[in-house]
Amino acid sequence: MSAGGSVTALGMLVPDLDQAGRLFAAFGYREQERSGPTAGEDGRILRTARLALANGPDLVIERLDDAGGAPLLPHWGLDSHPCWYVDDMDAAVAAVRRLGMAAENTVLDRFAAEEGPGSTYIHFDSPWGMDLELISNPNPVAYEIEGAEVLLWHPSRPDTWRVAGPPPQPAPRAAVPTNRGTVHMGMRVPDFDQATRFFEQHLGCELVFRLPRMMRSGGVWTVIPDDGPAPEPDRSVPDQRFPHGTQIRIGFVRCANFNFEPMELLIPDRDGILKPAFDPQAAQVMHPVFRADSLPGGEAGLLAAGAIRDHSLPGSPRLLTPWGQALGLGS
Repeated sequence: MSAGGSVTALGMLVPDLDQAGRLFAAFGYREQERSGPTAGEDGRILRTARLALANGPDLVIERLDDAGGAPLLPHWGLDSHPCWYVDDMDAAVAAVRRLGMAAENTVLDRFAAEEGPGSTYIHFDSPWGMDLELISNPNPVAYEIEGAEVLLWHPSRPDTWRVAGPPPQPAPRAAVPTNRGTVHMGMRVPDFDQATRFFEQHLGCELVFRLPRMMRSGGVWTVIPDDGPAPEPDRSVPDQRFPHGTQIRIGFVRCANFNFEPMELLIPDRDGILKPAFDPQAAQVMHPVFRADSLPGGEAGLLAAGAIRDHSLPGSPRLLTPWGQALGLGS
């Protein structure tokens, strides 16, 4: 790829374009255009709407119907999800709750490489069940303080790569205040190392840092010590989201104008053996679109790297990475 990792859009499957459009309008997006219906050979129908925000890639929401007109609903959960950066977490969360979301969700402190004064995050579900995230770090975080050469892309410094940029401009006005833009896309992967190598070698991106290996214990994520095996998890607290002992590896990959958060989840089976938890359908809830200087050349390079063509969305040619993550190419 000769595009240097530039991301132009994020595609997202939703059950209702109008419902999703209203929600994302509250985050500051403005609809640019609609397209479709486009029918596929198997009778499925695709309708899309392109939404734009001041910073970060456009959001292309996509409704896919079966031949009878019923929406084909993907799997949701802690898989593919968008994350927005907000300056004022308290104000943003209050607004999200007024919109009917995150009533029981808690704002948590970020840790390890992301730790810093006021560095927080919150996950919550959209009205249709998709995982959404807000983060904020008004002060430098640990990896920046430690002098990292490569910084994550940030809506407040959109043109920088290795040094902090000028003071930020005011955030766009929106029902969810101080939202500066989409800062990363989380994506479930079956193998963290495989995914990061693919992004670095074939999409022009760079691994900035990885978080320590963590385990689900007592209903929360706890860090696994580097100098020994994982301890026995605390099973005294019921966990509605993950089995006790589930492990996760997370890192952040920077592309030219966006970040990705690959997540490898290992869930113990009945015998306690950890196995990757990965659903290719869930991994295709969202897909990034990368700019390519040459579409034929970009596609040829990715096909040579093990990607395959994907025709699951009518009229919207995509590629699947070797592990099944959908992505698109644009000019």
